[in-house]
Amino acid sequence: MEKEKNDALVSKLHFARRVARRFLELSDRLADICGYLSGILIMVSIVIVNSEVTTRYVFLLPTAWGIPLAEYTLCYLALLPFAWILKSEGHVRVDFVTSRLSQGKRAVLNKIISFVSMLLWTALFVVGSISTWQSFWRGEYLSGEFAAPQWLLTLPVCVTSFLMACQFARRWRTPAGEFVSQ
Repeated sequence: MEKEKNDALVSKLHFARRVARRFLELSDRLADICGYLSGILIMVSIVIVNSEVTTRYVFLLPTAWGIPLAEYTLCYLALLPFAWILKSEGHVRVDFVTSRLSQGKRAVLNKIISFVSMLLWTALFVVGSISTWQSFWRGEYLSGEFAAPQWLLTLPVCVTSFLMACQFARRWRTPAGEFVSQ
C-alpha cells in the first residue's frame, strides 16, 4: 500500500516536471519571438520616422498618425526584448559587489535575486493584466490625434512581465552554479 502511494506521488511529480519544462520551453520560444519582433519594430519605426520627416518637410503634408505611431512602437520596443535579453545573458551586469564574493555565496545571492525578481515580475503581471483587461472591457481610448485603445499600450507590460517571471523562475530553479556571473 505504501509503495503504491509512493509510486503515485513519484508519477505525479514527474508529470508536474514535464509540464513545467514544456511551459518554460514555450516561454523561451515566446521570448525569442518577442526579441525578433522588437528587431522588426525597430525597422518599422525607422520607416515611420523617415516617412514622417519626408512628408512633413519635403511635401509639406505632415500626417496625424506618424509621430503617435512611432511613440507606440517605442513603447513596445522598450519592453518586448527584456526576456530575450535576460535569456541570452545579454544584460548589463554591475558586479563590483558580486566579484568580491566566493562562487558559493554568489550562487546563493543569484538564487535570492532570481526568486525576488520572479515575485516582483509576477506581481507586475497581475497588476498589468488587471489594468489591461479593465481598459479593454471599458473601451478606453487614449486622447490625441491618433486615438488608440489604451489596452494596446498596457499589453506589452503584461507580456513582458509574464515572460520575465518565467525567465527568473527558470534561473531560480536551475542548479546553483549555472547562472553565476563570471
